[in-house]
Amino acid sequence: MITFRSIRSKLILIIMGSVASSFLLGYLIFISWFQINQQREADNQSQMISQLLSQEFAKLVLINQIDNAADISNKLAAFNKLNAIVLFNQQGQAIHQYLRDPAYPAPQSLQQALNTIDNKRFQPYICFILPATYQGLELGQVYISLEYQSFWHRIIQDIHFMLLTIAFSLLFSFSIAFWLEKRFSQPVTQLVQFLERIISGEQLNQRIETQERNEFKKLYDEVNTMLARIEKDHHDLSLAAVAFNTPSGIMITDAHFKIVRVNQAFTDITGYRLDEALGKTPSLLRSNKHDAVFYNHMKYQLRREHRWEGQIWNKHKNGQLFLEALSINPVYNQQQELINYVGIFNDITEQFQSEQKLKELASFDEVTGLSNRKQLTNNLTKLLPKKQITALICFDLNNFKQINDIFGHKV
Repeated sequence: MITFRSIRSKLILIIMGSVASSFLLGYLIFISWFQINQQREADNQSQMISQLLSQEFAKLVLINQIDNAADISNKLAAFNKLNAIVLFNQQGQAIHQYLRDPAYPAPQSLQQALNTIDNKRFQPYICFILPATYQGLELGQVYISLEYQSFWHRIIQDIHFMLLTIAFSLLFSFSIAFWLEKRFSQPVTQLVQFLERIISGEQLNQRIETQERNEFKKLYDEVNTMLARIEKDHHDLSLAAVAFNTPSGIMITDAHFKIVRVNQAFTDITGYRLDEALGKTPSLLRSNKHDAVFYNHMKYQLRREHRWEGQIWNKHKNGQLFLEALSINPVYNQQQELINYVGIFNDITEQFQSEQKLKELASFDEVTGLSNRKQLTNNLTKLLPKKQITALICFDLNNFKQINDIFGHKV
């Protein structure tokens, strides 16, 4: 079914309208050409009639030779488009007339003839008033009426032919338009159906092929290139989504350090949801455990290299401090302009505390909390090079080993 909103129907209507308009324009041009030629032919014929009968007119006017009227009528009978001729003397009186059809309303005076010319423009004849002369002598005026088809008479005469021709041309143009529409819209329809299948099934790995070797081939190639890019971007987004859901906290900011995205691990580590962190800067987590020099150095390195990596103390939403291993990396667009920062971090507080515990165990006695022999050696090593007066007191508890053996180190 053809709807008037579809490209198909519009293309068919345009072609049919163009054919019909071309026919009408051609017909009007033909009518105009016909009218001009008809006017020119009537002018030439009236001049020829006036010149051909000038001698007979002279005989009729000057010597009133009545017998000459029959000769005039015989000569005028040869002009098949001639309706009437009326000869007026210099006083404007009709002295002779020739009528092919006796019912023709011939003028009886020169003034009536002039009025006839003014008022009969749309009649099926054309009238002229020419001077009747012979050898330079003006004898009077001659009124000549010739058959003539006006513009509207010609159209009325051809109206049935025009309607039949327009109907045939519309039918023929519809057939041509339907063929052309099918020829040119089929690749577009095929492309639309293919894209609908892609959208509904999300099968981005499909490609469309065509046997065309024209602009449609280029269009199909562009669509295939677009699908390849979308498929790659979709794959990259899938990988990014997997990476975004890692146990590591991820915070994405714009080039001005405004937070635009965080993952669930960020919320788990810091306690802040996306709506609480959105639009704020990472200073939201500042613990104030580092001095201004630390933060200034960090900002300086980000401005210069657009990246930073290290350990930093931050503060949980509930006020508890935690140590994180943070890595900040830049994101650039195709014009190599910085558009985002991506911060990836992990909570290493427990790891830090374990390391501190190990250091304490290596230098202090677990039971008493006093420095052990290793720590004593380290302290002495630091003191001796300073050449200061140092006193070292060593003492022993007799039989203390028995207490350890009997009651254990814990007691």
